[in-house]
Amino acid sequence: MLGDKKLFLLDIDGTICKGNQLIGGTKEFLSDIEKNGGKYIFITNNATRSIDDYILFFNNLEL
Repeated sequence: MLGDKKLFLLDIDGTICKGNQLIGGTKEFLSDIEKNGGKYIFITNNATRSIDDYILFFNNLEL
């Protein structure tokens, strides 16, 4: 599925999660990336949360 791609830039809102809920299949997708030696970076254009807010948010999601 991932081929030879090694880096994924993933928008947070609407791609990884909707509101405070992960979108179905997200954990599996991120796991597949890691299993194939890839990395992912979360990006957003949502300025309503700080970096610290997002760190806390993702820690609570238990990715």
